[in-house]
Amino acid sequence: MIKVIFIDIDGTLLDNNSQASIENVEAVSKATKESIKCVLCSGRPRKKTTVATRMIDLKSYVISSNGADIYNTINNECIYKDFMDNEAIIKLYNFSCINGLRIKMQSGFNTFVNIVRKSMGEEILIDNIRDVVESNKISQCVVVGKNVEAINKVKKEVLSTEKIKIVNQSRGLIDPNYVLLPHQELYLDITNKITSKGNAITVLCNQLGIGLNEAVSIGDHVNDLTMFEVTGRSFAMGNANDYTKSKATDVTDTNNNSGVAKAIQKILKQNKKG
Repeated sequence: MIKVIFIDIDGTLLDNNSQASIENVEAVSKATKESIKCVLCSGRPRKKTTVATRMIDLKSYVISSNGADIYNTINNECIYKDFMDNEAIIKLYNFSCINGLRIKMQSGFNTFVNIVRKSMGEEILIDNIRDVVESNKISQCVVVGKNVEAINKVKKEVLSTEKIKIVNQSRGLIDPNYVLLPHQELYLDITNKITSKGNAITVLCNQLGIGLNEAVSIGDHVNDLTMFEVTGRSFAMGNANDYTKSKATDVTDTNNNSGVAKAIQKILKQNKKG
């Protein structure tokens, strides 16, 4: 019997226009009415992940920052958080600035940056990096830029640093055939060494008293593989690459064809069969 479904957001729940289809919204609603918890599990920071829950009218837990943060949107409580090492963050910040790259640091609902791009107080400009890391527990850093050489320098630096890791990165950095569009930037998503979606799922299931064999995950990218590794059943999206598909127990339709809804329909049928 499936009791919880973990759903990635971008490329999974949302289509290529960043919209949730009516079919996906209705399927999530039906699952919750049948006492199955639906939990969004994303590389997005907490604020953007909770925004996605409102898009589909879902009140539940959310896993954000690639597993570094678990937040209960019902009572507005953080129940788990992985912190990055302060000295590693300072080193990463300085290296990014030297190479002309933008860096975003996540702590709860706050985003600290070296270059502000969003107005209305959505981003907090870093004045003194040491003061920031000592006053705020940073769970995720994202380094962004168009300069491939500069991004690769940061990538090399991260790989040589013991306490942090690259949990996700632009396809343009791993696929030589990928064409970066004019409006796109390259990115490196960096977290604590132990952080992963799979680890966060394990933590949350333990807290909820749900077995991992009673959990299902749905995703489309390499940062979703740790979800597939821990849940009893997993669905790769039809738009995922072949390697990601090979690691899932099932493959559903694409994000543009309500693949999440079709996966949930199969899960509901499985529960009815017992």
